[in-house]
Amino acid sequence: MRSIPSQIAGHEPEGRPFGPPQLLTARELCDAIGVTPGWVYKRTKKGAIDPLPVVRLGRRGIRFDPYKISSYIRARERHRPDATLELSDGIARVNGKENMKLTRKRLQTGSVRLREDGDPAWWEGFYRENVVNETGKTERKRCAVNLGSIKEIRSEKAALQKLAVILEPINQAKCRPKTMMTFRGFVAKYRMLKMANQKGTTVHGYETNIRAHYLPEFGDIQLSEITVEAVQTFINQKARLCRP
Repeated sequence: MRSIPSQIAGHEPEGRPFGPPQLLTARELCDAIGVTPGWVYKRTKKGAIDPLPVVRLGRRGIRFDPYKISSYIRARERHRPDATLELSDGIARVNGKENMKLTRKRLQTGSVRLREDGDPAWWEGFYRENVVNETGKTERKRCAVNLGSIKEIRSEKAALQKLAVILEPINQAKCRPKTMMTFRGFVAKYRMLKMANQKGTTVHGYETNIRAHYLPEFGDIQLSEITVEAVQTFINQKARLCRP
């Protein structure tokens, strides 16, 4: 087995030697960085997400430039322990030095599968997202989404591309966790924290509206799913009922 090239191992020579580098085969690259052939070939397909830098020789021959592979690996390294990352802007300040951009830790591409339990078959996408549960704590949740039928999306590649559009805002550093709390759960907290300090007549008026109008309409809907449009539609419906 060939020894790990110094360019990949992190011991670059003082200057890049004149002339083309000694290219690596797929097997040599696997041995050098400790990955499987499947991992390599998945990232050398045309249209691959997060592709490896590759040198194509003819139809099927592929080789790898060790210098470019080294840059690829370094761009995806996790932060050093002494680096801090502000979630608000994605900029880290290391040891008081100038600002430097760091890669978000949980950048994901997700996965897809073809569901054949329906007619027609349909593509289902999977990804993970930070959410705020009923207790107010942030947790990592596995989510599934219907990407479309096999008639609309004819290949796995097309399904992954559609999933990538969904994941783009989630992978942003400024993305905030969605709350999983339902409107009913919010009302329970509101009763405990706010209404407990109100007068009896005020509480009676609030409870009448909550039980007769708000809970039947929004009770089991998550707060993150209640849009301005939904609230305005609800108000318009109630206003029409009150007209003489």
